[in-house]
Amino acid sequence: MKQDWSIEIETKGRCGLVHYHEGQNKISFDWEFGGDPKIIVIIWGPPPDKWDDLFPWAKGRHIEIMQRVASEAIKQQAPNCFPEYHYDKNTIYIKTA
Repeated sequence: MKQDWSIEIETKGRCGLVHYHEGQNKISFDWEFGGDPKIIVIIWGPPPDKWDDLFPWAKGRHIEIMQRVASEAIKQQAPNCFPEYHYDKNTIYIKTA
């Protein structure tokens, strides 16, 4: 089955944006390099309590989209890393073992 979504990683020095695309829709997440030796990157998005209002096309899919963003970012940029999710803050730590 063909994947109907994608991410695009935009870099601006030590930080940037991760754009999640689904059809004509887009959600942008911020990212920056982590400050801890085991945290490679921190990715965060719009607050979970505002998610459904900001993105009615993705209503109730906040966790699913965070997981997609993390898995694809790891696949593209950090294949030996793993995600640590903080759903209450809409934050993902991309970590190394």
